[in-house]
Amino acid sequence: MALSAYRMVALLPPMSSCPSFSPCCCSGGDSCPVNVRIVGGNCYIRTRPDTDGKILGVAHRDETLPFGGQVSDAGWLQVVYKDQNAWVSGKYSKTE
Repeated sequence: MALSAYRMVALLPPMSSCPSFSPCCCSGGDSCPVNVRIVGGNCYIRTRPDTDGKILGVAHRDETLPFGGQVSDAGWLQVVYKDQNAWVSGKYSKTE
């Protein structure tokens, strides 16, 4: 079982190889999310993946933002907003 987990990790590029403000994609033919859609009304865009992060802006229902390639342990999704990495709550958004 550990070997399977290793193989799955091996398919993903190391984060250091990702461009600074663009999404990382999977390799090996997997379909990877490239956007985050806001699905629950208005959603704050923050500097950190928690409610203590500074508010950078507001995303509105059905708005899409480029996916930044990471999901926090608490379910926040990294996005690219105004040429910088930012975060939105996974409660109000989904990848696509």
